Order: sequence, then structure tokens, then C-alpha cells
Amino acid sequence: MGLEGTRPDAAPHSLPIQRPAPSPEHPVPLPALFLAFVRIGLLSFGGGASTLVLMQQEMMERRRWLNARDFSFTFALSRMYPGAHLLAQAALIGHVLRGMVGAPVALLGLVLPSCFITLLCTVFFLTIRANPFGAAVIDGILPATGGMTIAVSYRLARDTVDAERGRTRLVTLFLIAGGFTLMALLQVSSVLAIVVAGVLGAVLYQVASRGTRTPREPADAPATPPGAEQR
Repeated sequence: MGLEGTRPDAAPHSLPIQRPAPSPEHPVPLPALFLAFVRIGLLSFGGGASTLVLMQQEMMERRRWLNARDFSFTFALSRMYPGAHLLAQAALIGHVLRGMVGAPVALLGLVLPSCFITLLCTVFFLTIRANPFGAAVIDGILPATGGMTIAVSYRLARDTVDAERGRTRLVTLFLIAGGFTLMALLQVSSVLAIVVAGVLGAVLYQVASRGTRTPREPADAPATPPGAEQR
């Protein structure tokens, strides 16, 4: 009775749909890149922390265009730029996905809707702020954004640590703890913290990877035909 009445070609509904990762053969379409950042800009209520959360969810979880290492790279590098860091990160993500043309596309997608909404909200901000209920809503958003920032940092740290093995994982944990100490406790500037982490990482990963990492073979490398070693 078990398999009777079931279609052999029916796909199980529990399997998630896997999108192919971006590659030179299958690049991210520019309209899709623009609309993804438009969506981020339209939903970025609550300040920079909410925008960072939306970027992480859109790029890594919803679209699956970036992994944790690539997103962390754009996050860290954007902190070395002057000006608005989130705008720099949007441009870096666009550059990672589509090169030089992708940077302005991602940047415009993030900026245009948020600028329009900001202009509208500015008109009503004083009225909302003067209202006790509106002031309470704004005051409630502020501490929530701190928790959202911690949540993004935790996800990135967890994925980065899970990707390492052996002694390199210990180096990753050390750099995470060191970056937190420099920024949160010693209040060092983000630029200096990233530079120090980069120098230490370049040395420590080289030392830790000796004898623990083996070079990966290309995914499309042809298989060695049987008996080829004996020729």
C-alpha cells in the first residue's frame, strides 16, 4: 500500500529550491541587483543596524549571492572608507557581484528609495516627535537596533568559525575576540582595528595552516583515467 497511488515524477515538497551561485557564466542580472537593494532601502527603518541586517538576509539567505566570508569582507573593507559605511558596503557588494558596473547599480538601488522616504518622513517628523505615542515608538526603535547589530555580528562570526578547522579556527576565534576588545573596550578606531587584524591574520593564518590545509583541486579537474599512473 505504501507506494501505490504516488506519482514517480512528483517532487518532494520539503526540498528547498537552490539558486545557482553567481559565476562568470551565470552573473547576477543588473535589474535583479538593483531591485534587491531597492528592497533593502525601502525596508531600512531604524537606522544603520536594520540596513545591515537586511543586507545580510538579502545577500546571504534570500538571494544566496554571497557567503559569510564574502559578506564579512565587504563589511570590514567598508569600515576603512570615509563617509557612510553602509553606502560603501553596498557599492562593494555590487562590485563583488558584477564588477565596476555593479557598484553604482547597487548604490543607486539603496539610496534612491531611502532618500524619497526620508524626504517624506522629514516633513512629518516634528509632528510625530511631538506626539507622546510617536515619541515612544521612536525611543523603542533605538535599543532594538543595538540588538539587531549584535545578531548580525553573531551570525557572521558563527559562519566564519564554522568554515575553519583545526588551528585556523583558533586563529579565527582569537581575531574575533581581539576585534571586539579593540572596538568595544579600548575604543580604537575601526580603521586601526581592521589594519591590525589584517596584519595579524596574514601572519597567524600562514603559521596555523602549515600542515593543516591541503590545496583544493579545481572542481572541473578531469578525473585521472584508470591505469594512468602505471604508464
